Amino acid sequence: GVDQPQPRDVAAPVQVRVPDFRLLVWAGLLALLLGLSLGLWRLRPPEAPEGRLEELPPPRLAHEVALEKLQAVIAEDLLRQGRLHEYYVRVSEAVREYIGNRYGFFALDRTTRELLEELRDRITPGLDLGQLSQLLQQADHVKFARSQPGDASCSSVMNTAFQIIEA
Repeated sequence: GVDQPQPRDVAAPVQVRVPDFRLLVWAGLLALLLGLSLGLWRLRPPEAPEGRLEELPPPRLAHEVALEKLQAVIAEDLLRQGRLHEYYVRVSEAVREYIGNRYGFFALDRTTRELLEELRDRITPGLDLGQLSQLLQQADHVKFARSQPGDASCSSVMNTAFQIIEA
């Protein structure tokens, strides 16, 4: 509503404060980097002291372990104590563990049929599958059907186990 408008003089610049967070950001990044490096340093595996390192003995051969287990069964004289079930379980497990270690699979958790099928698919030099089948089936009869074999049968099972492992 002014008849002759006049422009005003230019005002001096007004100072506007803008917060500067650059220093705070750099400090935060530095703290993060230090925290990460400290965390990774603490997660590294500990260095082994030189005095505590010792060489492990070589692994034992499958037949050595099996023969040792069969000798332990004989030494405990389970037959004279009337512990036929335990006798057959331990002889069977010794032979199964030997077969598994010798031919590279876990044989203890397989049934006799599964074990024999696995062995038919593998090259097994020196292993008589008929003899092994007979031993495992006889052991299964004692373990699961609670049959009571005679002394001749018990010694035959042990002899067969030794023959299988030594062959």
